[in-house]
Amino acid sequence: LRRGCLTMPTDPAAPLIMIGPGTGVAPFRAFTQTRFAQRQAATAAAAAAGTAADTAPVGEAVLYFGCRKRSVDYLYEREWVDHLECQALQALHVAFSREAETKVYVQHKMVEQQSAPLLWRILSHPASHVYIAGAANQMPKDVRKALRAVAQTHGAMDEEASAAFLKQLEAERRLQCETW
Repeated sequence: LRRGCLTMPTDPAAPLIMIGPGTGVAPFRAFTQTRFAQRQAATAAAAAAGTAADTAPVGEAVLYFGCRKRSVDYLYEREWVDHLECQALQALHVAFSREAETKVYVQHKMVEQQSAPLLWRILSHPASHVYIAGAANQMPKDVRKALRAVAQTHGAMDEEASAAFLKQLEAERRLQCETW
């Protein structure tokens, strides 16, 4: 066994963007379970202090998951739905690559009109963390390209600035990639 290199932020208020096609989603199951526990702890602390639970300092979490077919390899589907219902996840975007004539991958979901504004809002947050896990072939490059496209479209950055933005996130260990 090799120890993974993805590490969650120590501050539970830090927003998370998780991108895990196929078995790359496995570490994000643990991340989401951790977010669930953090929300429960924050809610209990708020109740004990007599404050509103919705003021609990736990950041948003968004997951982009990709698989071939819903009926075959939609890993942990019931758990993702449960985590959406209890707000451990604020958004779930699933790409099924073999259910339509045109293949749809996670990078396509990231730039869609309905998800890109939320992606940029979280990505541009000064404490956000972005995680990419999965196959080491073309996926990481395509996901980075999608992140740059969102920064350009919604963050009014040019190509050079968006590339520098991602490099800065990596330098700060706020963009982490584990591929195999």
